[in-house]
Amino acid sequence: MPSRVSSLVAARQDVAAARGLARAAQAGAEETRTEARRRYEVIRGAHDTCLAALTEARETARDEIFARFHGEAVARATVLGRLVAACAPGPAGAPWPAWRPAATGRAGLLRIGTIAVDEDVPTVPALVPLLDRAHLEITSDPEDGDRRRRRASTADGLIGGLLLRALGGAPAGDLRIWAYDPDRLGSGLAGFAPLAAAGVFTSVGPGGLTTMLDELVEHVRRINETGPAGRYDTLADRTGRRPEPWRVAVLLGDGAELTPQQCAHLDRLVRTGVAAGVHLIARDVPLGEHPDVERVHLTGREAFCDTAGGLPVRLDPPPPAWQTTAVCRALAGAPAAGAPPAVPADLLPARLRPMDPAPPRLLDHGAVPAAPDPAAPDPAAPGPAKPADQAPAAPPAPRSAAIDTTAVDTTGAGS
Repeated sequence: MPSRVSSLVAARQDVAAARGLARAAQAGAEETRTEARRRYEVIRGAHDTCLAALTEARETARDEIFARFHGEAVARATVLGRLVAACAPGPAGAPWPAWRPAATGRAGLLRIGTIAVDEDVPTVPALVPLLDRAHLEITSDPEDGDRRRRRASTADGLIGGLLLRALGGAPAGDLRIWAYDPDRLGSGLAGFAPLAAAGVFTSVGPGGLTTMLDELVEHVRRINETGPAGRYDTLADRTGRRPEPWRVAVLLGDGAELTPQQCAHLDRLVRTGVAAGVHLIARDVPLGEHPDVERVHLTGREAFCDTAGGLPVRLDPPPPAWQTTAVCRALAGAPAAGAPPAVPADLLPARLRPMDPAPPRLLDHGAVPAAPDPAAPDPAAPGPAKPADQAPAAPPAPRSAAIDTTAVDTTGAGS
């Protein structure tokens, strides 16, 4: 019996010792947990303070970067705008509401829309090369039905705007256009029909593509034979007035495959046409890979072209139909300007010519001269005697045939 009591007492003592050890361990753990929580709060506070500082520094740096980017973007957009105005002056780069034809003689780069980098940054006009510079190939995603017709209408509006800009900037008679439209039978460029009477615009039927290409290839061959003659590489390098007009062939594809002969002619024109002033504008007609081909891909009202890189171009709306018709009627009634009088500067190499060119000659839009005023003095009658010390007035400088741009209503008031 005593052994059982002693065993029980020993067990109780062991349990009490174990409980003491457990309480001590618990107290130590609690103390460790409290210390860990305290250190966690310190670290969390330091983390929050560091995070707030880093966030503030990031926001400040981002604001500075955005401000610097915005300032540089505005400055570069302004510089690009001035450069575009210099490269595409007057009708080549003016927006349609302010567009007026004027024969600047510089229609190599033509505006098709604008490039918007940011909402607060001025837009930059997007230009594509054409006369004396490149051919144009306009493509879009393969689609069917109404969407395909809308894309074709957008492409035709783009082509019509390019042609009107080129006509408005070229001297009268220096640009001739052929249009091959087998699908819509010429209605895609119907606004240029008034030019047909003057021989500036030719509409080609569905069976006339081969004949048109034969004629253009013959033009290139003849120009290469009789034009440069080893004195210059291209017609653009020639000084003075162009001996040959620019020729632009517009090909509006209908999905039909071309014959091998037509493909061979297109390849010849792509390779040799630019140097001879013969250019192609092809919609859904492949021109092949060549450095002289500028590609424009349409995606809705936006486009991507080689000159703009990967930046999307917001296309300008096409010019109003009344504006195209009015300008073409005026151009059709304007006689081609003859060659200006030769001056000694025309005989000098380009690097020795005066840097200040003559002001651009305005296109003659066929304005009718005003009737003479009966009350005005007769210029042939002798006038009053001039004082002896007054020098006689210099005779007026001769003017080439010029078009009065005010005779064309481009504001829409007369439509």
